[in-house]
Amino acid sequence: MFAVSALAQEMIRYAMRWGADRDSADPAAERYFRVLADVCQELAARPDRFWLPRARSMELRQALDYTRERLEEHLAFAAVAGAVALSERTLARRFADELHMTWRQYIHRARMIRATELLTESALPVGEIALATGFTSLSAFTSAFRQFAGAPPRVFRHQHAHRSFAG
Repeated sequence: MFAVSALAQEMIRYAMRWGADRDSADPAAERYFRVLADVCQELAARPDRFWLPRARSMELRQALDYTRERLEEHLAFAAVAGAVALSERTLARRFADELHMTWRQYIHRARMIRATELLTESALPVGEIALATGFTSLSAFTSAFRQFAGAPPRVFRHQHAHRSFAG
């Protein structure tokens, strides 16, 4: 999974005009899909923060699920380790070995990704999004979000929000 640029989004929408039953000998479609594949390959190759790594071991998968289900809480690493019946030291090693990041880095990224989802898919006020992602102050959230996404939450929302909100 990778972030899709506005160009790639439009190209994907445009590509849908051909449908699954397109003539495989259509030279225009063939050229178009070659370019689209190149764009996607380029996007997939660049470093991106808008993804979460996946665990190999069952215990670490459970720890990740437990963490993501509690992003709004002031969660302690000890509670996560206890929930999956591992010592803190063992769980920390699993994070390093399987995800190449610490639990603190993982929860921060998960919170920021959840914030981007809420900013682009809901009309919730930024202050509520801050609380829903585990921040106790709007200023701390804004600072963390700006560092993560390169723009403050309101600017990010304006640049990336869907044209209409579901709620």
